[in-house]
Amino acid sequence: MPMRYAPSFLLLLIFFLPIGVFAQDILQLQGEVRDGESGMPLELATVAVPGLGRSVQTNSEGKFVLYLASRFSDSSITVSAIGFDMQRLPIQGLGNPTVILLEAVEKKLDTVLIQPGKGKRLSARAIVKKAYQAIEQNYPQEPYYLEGYVRDLQQEDGQYVEYMECAIKISYAQPLFEATPAVELEQVKRSFLGKKHPWNDAWDRKNAVIDLLEDECIRYDYGPIKFRKGWTYTLKGVQAWQGDWVYEIEAVKAPFQTARLFIHTEDFAFARIELSRARTEKSYYKDRLGNGQQETHYDLLFTYQKIQGKWYLQYQRESDRWEIYNMEEPEQLLFVKEPKKELFIHRVVVPGSEPYVFRANLKAQQSIELQAEAYDAAFWEQYNAPVMTDSLSEIARMLQEKRD
Repeated sequence: MPMRYAPSFLLLLIFFLPIGVFAQDILQLQGEVRDGESGMPLELATVAVPGLGRSVQTNSEGKFVLYLASRFSDSSITVSAIGFDMQRLPIQGLGNPTVILLEAVEKKLDTVLIQPGKGKRLSARAIVKKAYQAIEQNYPQEPYYLEGYVRDLQQEDGQYVEYMECAIKISYAQPLFEATPAVELEQVKRSFLGKKHPWNDAWDRKNAVIDLLEDECIRYDYGPIKFRKGWTYTLKGVQAWQGDWVYEIEAVKAPFQTARLFIHTEDFAFARIELSRARTEKSYYKDRLGNGQQETHYDLLFTYQKIQGKWYLQYQRESDRWEIYNMEEPEQLLFVKEPKKELFIHRVVVPGSEPYVFRANLKAQQSIELQAEAYDAAFWEQYNAPVMTDSLSEIARMLQEKRD
């Protein structure tokens, strides 16, 4: 299920290492974000450098590493998580260790539900409608670039069979709703393939990057954001979000779709979208495909960040569960596959901000590992990849041993 954060907790940020200067004048900021009351790590907390379009998210252990050019040493970072106050910290003031407590904040609905000049209360449906109508105003229409890190992790019948991570650049040259972006595959960090079911030889779609980019709700105009076609909306409250406030709205489309929308209280921008589709006892939300695939569960998560007045994708996750049946004997279940794909954006290059080199080279119909260039260790030394967790390291080790 999509993650939730209890609003009564404190956020604890611990920097394990002091600021360091590395080769080529690079600063390394390393730390961990935890719940100050329970001590549990907070996943997907954001550590950002305001004004630079650079940010990283914490992993499931609450850990992060952020690399910056040393010329930004006089800058500050912000640390935020949904439901918590955001603080701005000067980079030069970070010690070893530095412990910062961010207190949870609350806001009453009545303070943000009255429409200025009208004196009328906004309903949940009206908020979603305003957000949908404001998409072209809130999200960039001019060309821009994103730099990010893709992770593709797949299981079959509960066993891990694939683990791939790569660095990409994404070029959005077309306005919203018009085209799939071009992609530059910079480097593949790891690509481990275990023994997959023979069905995959003919039917597996191997390009995780294209799968992710084709599923963004806002860019491709679908799902609970459209406030139509059977969706019902309930306003649950107001949450802190990256120094501002967002409405938290629960959306339901019976019998198999639920969603949670976090909408900025001033811009009416979608700041976070959670969508879940699941098979019910007697119905499917999608018919079985001709190759024997039946999707039984589907989870999406998108988060966005505001830079220079526009909202850009910050993180995306897609988790699926598929039952694969024998096409000749439709009642025979061959196996169950569960792919999980993530996109971590760590840099946004907005129009006119700087010269930018981009080389579109990703082939949509070919697997990532077949397009990988020779591994370049130096490329990864100062790359803003999400920190590996112990569990992911163990999965990679296991798959590598099977390959070797």
